[in-house]
Amino acid sequence: MPIPYAVFFAQGGIAFHAGSLTSSSHGCIHLTLANAHYYHDHLPIGAEVDVF
Repeated sequence: MPIPYAVFFAQGGIAFHAGSLTSSSHGCIHLTLANAHYYHDHLPIGAEVDVF
């Protein structure tokens, strides 16, 4: 399964990436394609990610 513009931020392969906003993921966080592309290209390495 492709995970476009994946940005991994936690151990165990947890990432945010482009995906369906209406179906469940397998532990990752789905974003719109545009948002995933933006974060992939602009988030600096080592940036803190808070999920709530």
